[in-house]
Parts: sequence; C-alpha cells; structure tokens
Amino acid sequence: MKKALTLILVIMISITIYSEKVLKVVGDISYPPFSFPDQDGNPQGICVDLWKLWSKKTGIRVDYRLLPWEEAQKLVLEGKADVADFMFYSEERDKYFDFSKHYTKVTTSIYFHKDLAGIRSVEDLKGFLIGVKKGDFAVEYLKKHARNSSLIMFDTYDEILKAAKKGEIKIFVMDDPPANYYLLKYGVFEKFRKTDPIYEELVYCSVKEGNHELLKLINEGFSMISKEEKERIFNKWLKKKIFPPVFWKYLFISLMILAGIFTIVILWNRELKRRIRKATKELIDKENELNKMYTELKKKNLEVERAYSLLKEQSAKIGRIIKLISNISPHVDQNELMEMLLNTLLDVLPEFEKGRVYFRENDKRWRCIATKGYNDSLKNYLFNEEWLIIPKKEEIVVLDDIGEHLKGKLPQDILDTILDIKKSVGIGVGCNGTPVFLFFLDKTEKTDISEASRKVLKNFSKLISIFTCLKIFMNRESAYRREVINAMLFLLEKKAPFIKGHSMRVAKLSALIAKKMGFTRDEIDRIFWAGILHDIGKFGIPEKVLMKRSYTDEEMNLIRKHPQISADIVENIEHLRPLADIIRYHHERWDGKGYPKGLKGEEIPLFARILAVADTFDNLMNEYKDYRKVIHELERLSWEQLDGNVVKALLSVLEEREEV
Repeated sequence: MKKALTLILVIMISITIYSEKVLKVVGDISYPPFSFPDQDGNPQGICVDLWKLWSKKTGIRVDYRLLPWEEAQKLVLEGKADVADFMFYSEERDKYFDFSKHYTKVTTSIYFHKDLAGIRSVEDLKGFLIGVKKGDFAVEYLKKHARNSSLIMFDTYDEILKAAKKGEIKIFVMDDPPANYYLLKYGVFEKFRKTDPIYEELVYCSVKEGNHELLKLINEGFSMISKEEKERIFNKWLKKKIFPPVFWKYLFISLMILAGIFTIVILWNRELKRRIRKATKELIDKENELNKMYTELKKKNLEVERAYSLLKEQSAKIGRIIKLISNISPHVDQNELMEMLLNTLLDVLPEFEKGRVYFRENDKRWRCIATKGYNDSLKNYLFNEEWLIIPKKEEIVVLDDIGEHLKGKLPQDILDTILDIKKSVGIGVGCNGTPVFLFFLDKTEKTDISEASRKVLKNFSKLISIFTCLKIFMNRESAYRREVINAMLFLLEKKAPFIKGHSMRVAKLSALIAKKMGFTRDEIDRIFWAGILHDIGKFGIPEKVLMKRSYTDEEMNLIRKHPQISADIVENIEHLRPLADIIRYHHERWDGKGYPKGLKGEEIPLFARILAVADTFDNLMNEYKDYRKVIHELERLSWEQLDGNVVKALLSVLEEREEV
C-alpha cells in the first residue's frame, strides 16, 4: 500500500512538473521493428507504441522523433532532447548517460557475403573493411576486439544495406532485428550469411547524466504498464519471426498477387457481394499456394532421397574399386592388373558391354594390353597415336562410330572387331598429367552416357592415376597401401580444402591416446588407420554441400550419413574390416544423443570413443584457435558428449607432448 501511494505521489509530482511540457524522446530512424518511419514518415514500431502507452498511463505528452542514432545521442547530451530510446549500456556511455530499467534483449552478428569463407567470429575480421553505424555500440566493441580491421561509418543501418547491395562493402556488423528486415527489404537475404551472435545486450532508455528525477519518472511510468500490455505490443510487431525467411518470399509474391486482385475488385465494385467473392478467392488462392508449397517440399524431399540413393550407389562402386586396389601387390604383372581393373569397371558400369586398355609403348605408339568382349586379334596390336583420341588429364572423351573413324588405317580383321561399336567413352590414366594407360568402354547402341557413369569414370581416372604413380615409385606392399589411402584423403581434402590435414591429425592424436591408455601396437595401428579413414564417406558428397557453413535439414541428414558410408566402404575391404565399427560409431555421444544408432555410455566401442575425443579436439582447435578455450570445452563435454576417462588420457598426452 505504501509503495503504491509513493508511486502515485511521484507520478502526480511529475505530471505537475511536465504538465505544460512535452517529453522529447529521440529514437533510431533505422531500427525496425522497434523504431522506423511509416510511408508518410511518421514514427512507428515497438518503442513508439510503448511510449504512447507510457504517455497514456502518466498523462504526460510525448514527442517521439526519429533521427540518425549518433545525432539522437548528441541532442540528449546538448539538452535539446530528454530521452535517447533503445540504447545498449557500456562503460564509455555511462560517463554521459544514466540508464533506465531494461525492457528487452537484442543480439548482434557479423554479416558477410556468401562468396567469403572462414568468417566465424571477430577474430576473423583482420584486414577486412567493416560497415558499421555511427554511434552504434558495435563501433566500441570492434575497436576493442577487432583492432586490425578497418571500419567504414554510415549514418543509418538502411545506408549500410544499400551499400552492401551495390557491392561497396562485403561485411557489416548489425543488430539482428533490423538486419533481417533490411536484408529482406533490399532482396539480398540469400546473398549474405551471418555468424553466431557476437554479443547479446540489454536495452535501456537513457537520459543525460545526473537527470535522476526524469529517470525515476521514466521507470515509474513503465512500471505502470502491465506484462500483458507489453506482450501485446511486442507480439504485434514480432509475430513474423515464427516464419522462416523462405515463407516471406512466397508470402510476398502471394500478397502482391492478392493486392492486385483486391485493387481490381475494389475498383470494379465495392458492394458487399463483391467483397465476399474476393474473400472466397483469397482463401482459394492461399489454399493453392499452400498446396504448391507442399508439392515443392515433397519434390525437394524426393530429390534429396534420390541424391542419397545415388550417393550410396556411387560409394559402393568406389568402394569396390578401392577394395581391388588395396588388395593388389605392387609386384603384380601390369597386363594382369589392367585386366582386373577393366573387369571391375565393366562390372560396376553395366551400361557398357565391352572394354579395351592401351599402354603407351613409346611416344608414337600404343599397345592394346587388355580387352573384354573382343576376340584375341585385338590384344597386343600396336596402334599409331594419331589413330586414337588421347584424353587430357581428368578428361572424359565420348566417341561415336569408332570403326568408321579407323577405316583404311587398320587391317580388316582388326577393324571387323570394332565396327559394331556405336558409342565409346575414354579416360586417361597416368602420372604428372601424362597418360600412360587409356581405358575405353564401348557399347553397341548409340545411347547417351549417364551422368552417374561419368562421375564414376572421373573418380576412377583420378584413383588409378594416383595408383599408377604409386606403383611406379613404391616397392613395398605396406607402403603402397598406405599411400593409396593417403591419396584418397588428398582427393577428399582437395574437394573440401577446409578439412585439409584433419584426418592425419586425428589419426596421430588417436594413436597417442591409445598408447597412453596401454593398448598394444596392433591396437594402436588399428585406431590410427580408423582415424585416417573416418571421414572417407564424404568423398561422394557434393562439393557444394561440403563447402557450406550452414545446412538445411535435408543436407544435414545427408552429412550425418558419412560415418555409415565410411564404415560401409572399409567393411568391403578385408584387411580394413576391423575398422568399420570404430568409424561407424565415432559420432555417438556418451549421453546417447549421437548418431547413427544413439548408443549410450559403454555401449559405444572404446576405440570409437577415443576417435571421438581426438576428432572433437581437432574440430575445437580449428574453431577456437585458443588452447585454453579448447581444454575448458573438453572438460565441459566430459561425461556428457565424451568419455571422461578418454578426455583425461588426452589431457595427459597434451601435457607430455607440446608439439600436439
């Protein structure tokens, strides 16, 4: 009761003081949905509505003006305005302003053009030109935390987005609510990405330092506004947040169509009957739009399913080729090896009926050393180089009617063997860009070569080219197998450069942890090779998906299948089969929230738990680039995501080996 009487007394005194005075409030002119002008230039937004309700509660008139933010702050300091609305607190500002009770929180992020990569935090802004708003809290923050970056100042957020759309700036720092609004307004939402919020701050009203009576009046006035009243105002402006950005794209198109229909109907007839007919049409259009969106979503889901099926099929085919390569002795006869490779290639690509392999005998002549589907007359025959189409490095050539092309150049008995070939595809296999072997796959019908076959052939060309180089320079079988796998990792890292060296680092660290935990040499070797091969399943994932920093649900589901795909590949290779479960379960979590099986605690194989700790450590080092932060995060994840005993072993290794 006493508190209520005090509040009434304060309000009555304040009303007496300000009864003939208008409270001048200034807000940011470009801060939707909190303060921004309508089409006529009048203030609107959450802050404007809150102050209108404040005026109604207190009886004090409020003049709310929109200005560039730096100019608004200066007016308060010069005494030309009473309140600067919607301000973040900082120690620097505290020297000049007094702050009210806070009434909401706002996050701020780094926004960067999609062509830029590797920007995750302020530490990554070194050397870049960053767009910021004059007088913004972000200016203080960046000068403190990103000293090596250059700031370009704009009067308003609106001007920042205009400059970004023109390509004048590639990076800017902005509070998230107005950023979302202007990215959509200027049609550049899909051209810019954002980091996780770099900070989250409370929002206050501020008055000039020492104006305690006014500050008390502001606080008491806002205390008269109920929680329900505040929620109604916030919901009025923020309800759009429940929809994803893509919804607004479709909704905008729909509303434009409906607006045109509405205008025509109003001009045609304003009678109630026409309005009812219009409302019915709106409902039908919306239903059709939803049906269209559902159909599109279903179509995309089918595309993802087809992509995964194709990925699984290609992974299986590549796995068969890897299996063959990994089991070949470096001393195997060259012709026998090419025969084996040709047979395997025709098995995994059944659309082809026949095949030929040529070996470079010298600079001008090629010998046919392996065939399938042809008689023996073609084998060992020497071809002049000008008779053949020689594919360039990583090139696939498609030929029609090769028999017609070679008429008059080959003996008739040799020519007769290839006259029925209507379509051929050729790839070169060699070392240092120079073909040593030519593979030609043939079919007797003039049909197009499928895209899936092209991809398998291209990968085959890369793999066998690497194999050929290794076979030339490696003599020992164990070293040969190791280099083949390293070459596979090289291809994967070339496809996704941001993971370069990751597999080797994880393998070495896994081996050190296993050694610390007392495992045998054979067991240490096993977990080392599991680390080398744990991400090999990403080989078949499209590059555009691997290179992304954020994923749709469908893409994330595709990414999460890589442990199973990696395990499937090594499971088909006899001497690598013991590694399968280590690789398959290295993304399981101690608390049972991992994938692919949701195993919990000691249900997860111990070697998989060791690999998970090493993998997590390397990923954290890439993310934080700060040893202490990584150690702190590992300790936090113990007994939640990771096996705490394995984490202890890792920390012991790190203490003993500074080079890690």
